[in-house]
Amino acid sequence: MEQRTEKICTKCGRILQEDENFCSNCGTPAPQPQSAQSSQNQHTQPPEQKKSGFKMLLIILVVILGGAMLCCLFGDSEDTEPTEQVQVETEEPVESSALDLYQTLRENSNISFYITKKATTFLKDHDGLFPVQSQEEIPADLVDTSITYKHIIKNDSKYGDKLMVLSNVEVSQIFEQSMGDGKYITQLNLTDENFDRYWVFYDGTLDNVFEDDYIDVVGLPLSSGSYENVMKGSTEVIVLAGAYVVPGNTLGSFTAPASVATAAAQPAVQQSEYLSLSETETKNINLFLSNFSETDFMYFDRNDYTREDLILFAVRHNVLNTSKVVGFSEKEDGIKAEDLHKTVQKFFGISLDYPTLENAPETAYGINYDYNQSMYCWDFGLTDTLQIDRVTNLETVQMNDNGEYMIDATIYYVPPELVGDGAYVNVWYRGGYNAEPVAKVSARIVPNGNFYVLRHYEITEWY
Repeated sequence: MEQRTEKICTKCGRILQEDENFCSNCGTPAPQPQSAQSSQNQHTQPPEQKKSGFKMLLIILVVILGGAMLCCLFGDSEDTEPTEQVQVETEEPVESSALDLYQTLRENSNISFYITKKATTFLKDHDGLFPVQSQEEIPADLVDTSITYKHIIKNDSKYGDKLMVLSNVEVSQIFEQSMGDGKYITQLNLTDENFDRYWVFYDGTLDNVFEDDYIDVVGLPLSSGSYENVMKGSTEVIVLAGAYVVPGNTLGSFTAPASVATAAAQPAVQQSEYLSLSETETKNINLFLSNFSETDFMYFDRNDYTREDLILFAVRHNVLNTSKVVGFSEKEDGIKAEDLHKTVQKFFGISLDYPTLENAPETAYGINYDYNQSMYCWDFGLTDTLQIDRVTNLETVQMNDNGEYMIDATIYYVPPELVGDGAYVNVWYRGGYNAEPVAKVSARIVPNGNFYVLRHYEITEWY
């Protein structure tokens, strides 16, 4: 489009011709011509100024808002930091003592028990023993291996000033109870070989212990107690505070050296190379070894034994001492393989594999295996010759570098009328009966509380 220009007199306002340099009306010099584009530019410039001002306003607002946000952030950080510090301080858990813990359990547990005065004092004085991570942390003079279920059930107020030992007891029940703040109490319902029961509270978890396992326990007897069983009756238990728990038959001895552990019980010491044991421990060893003499057991060595001999012993032992043997058929008795294997594990510390068609040497003794019912079975005549009147008496005992008792003992014949609750073993020893010797025995056993594990057994001489 053609661009048009105009000249206008600045004095009288007359429109001048393009070639006029002076106003013919008033003589005023003509101004320079202006283009429409220039005029238009003059009209469009203000919007551009407004736009630039708006941008500036936005920038200022962004700066102000950003500053405000930074102030808020720094302000919040400064305000909340002391609060967080106070919160950490108030949430820090307070460690309770062993006595506090067991008093809380007494008040809130389904097990009815109390804490004897002696146990209360022991928990106060030896707080760090509940629990420990190794046997070496338990002073031997704080353990009394002669304490048994029958002692405490008779009068629990006499006990609690010494730790007791449970050897190779079966875990009937085990469960963990949360105490909050990540703490757990493990509760164990245990059964020994005499079917006596114990209830152990252990501060912490036992990750490698499960139901039906066999374990050794060192614990403080708090008192006798009871709980309601599934038949709505009451089951008596001994309640213990657990100090140390390990797999069955792995606990070491607390009896050495004899001068510390047993001198008070039996001051009369034999020759210096022999140990002097308390009357209770001597009786326990006699009872343990009598399990072999009464089953006509002849020989065993940890590095030289046969599977069939161990199974024969376990069959005979269960016939004499447990109610686990049942009628299998009209002419046979039987026992669950699991129960028989547990007997072998208990006395010898050996885990047997289950029989196979290719490997069942016990059949040489007339002991067969029923694969359908997982039971060993045998003819009644297998156990007709058991020597229940043959008991063993300890003569001398030494301890070797491996912590094993090295024993010389004598097997005696005791008339059946004297066979009773185990006290018969020492009847003749006290002068009540002049027993007849049958054979000499050499044995090596691992002391394990009031029970033991056989390492070597050999008849060395017959009378």
